[in-house]
Amino acid sequence: MTKNITFKTPFSVAPKVFCNIKTSSPANKWANAGSISKTGFTIYLQSDYANDITVDWFAR
Repeated sequence: MTKNITFKTPFSVAPKVFCNIKTSSPANKWANAGSISKTGFTIYLQSDYANDITVDWFAR
């Protein structure tokens, strides 16, 4: 699964982006940031479960 994120205010250069899944059972779940640019990025998400997953992210 992927989700495109657009920054409210573009950065002057592509930032570092960190992603973290909020879960009490992290097995078989991961999230990565890719396609990072000054205006946004894509979250790449994998889970063996069909439920909603919350991902916190931070760009700097």
